[in-house]
Amino acid sequence: MTRELRAALLGLSAYKALREEPLLKAVGRLLDGLAAGRGEEALGAYTDVVLALQEAGARGMGDGLLALLRYRETPYPRALTGPAGADAALEAAARRDVKVLARLRELDCGAVLEELAGLLGPEFAPVLEELPRWQAGSDFNFDGLTAFYREHGAGLFARYRAFVWTDGALIPVHEPDCPDEEEMMGYTLQRDQVIANTRALLEGRRVNDVLLYGDSGTGKSATVKCLLSVPDFGNLRLIEVQKEGLRDLPVLIRSLRGRQQKFILFIDLCRTISDNIGAHTVHHRKDHALFFLQLIHQKLLRAIFT
Repeated sequence: MTRELRAALLGLSAYKALREEPLLKAVGRLLDGLAAGRGEEALGAYTDVVLALQEAGARGMGDGLLALLRYRETPYPRALTGPAGADAALEAAARRDVKVLARLRELDCGAVLEELAGLLGPEFAPVLEELPRWQAGSDFNFDGLTAFYREHGAGLFARYRAFVWTDGALIPVHEPDCPDEEEMMGYTLQRDQVIANTRALLEGRRVNDVLLYGDSGTGKSATVKCLLSVPDFGNLRLIEVQKEGLRDLPVLIRSLRGRQQKFILFIDLCRTISDNIGAHTVHHRKDHALFFLQLIHQKLLRAIFT
């Protein structure tokens, strides 16, 4: 079985990029070692598989594979959620690949250890006996993944809702500080206008970019961040862009085109001209895009842009 599975994994096409992930790299080395009769090499790869699952927080092989299928950028989900959709050839390739990965999920850990025992000397018997075993874990299939992509997209934007754009890269914010609406006090009219404008963005209508200004502590940043907690705004993503990152802004905007989510690009100008340029306002609590510019005082506009 391991030889056939090895051949099938080498034939991945629509999800070929997943073979470069640590889990599938380790699985590949394991199957290579078994196929070539190199027991010690296969043993080392086996422990790498266990380590990759642990580092991914996966309870079983299926959990690790499902996370890769959902949250890595690959051609099928990107095309599926794009304007043109996925063509028949790509869909067929993706369906075939998912069946192969489902076979990997069912790889019998006990059978692998038995095969290892046959390749290694008797001195390895205690080692094999004490090795951790992985479980099959979560099941998955092509139709379920397709439904997930249609609802959530794929890649980082399916897994996270808030990001920081820095050094030409998107850094996800695992637990963004997003106050609930009931935590917000005052400025109800202004916040309602922001929410209404953002709702129009999500509904595909024309919207205005937004300039927020006012004294420090009046809730400008909180007004933007609380949008992620508004009901029915699940398709909204927030990206903080520092002033230093404006040079690479076209690169960011191009990368967002064709995605099913809608984006707020939040530029906190009052922070970028302070002494705390390196700080972020989206942080862990101790046609597709909308710009939010924030200032402390309206009169700073001329000072910053001249």
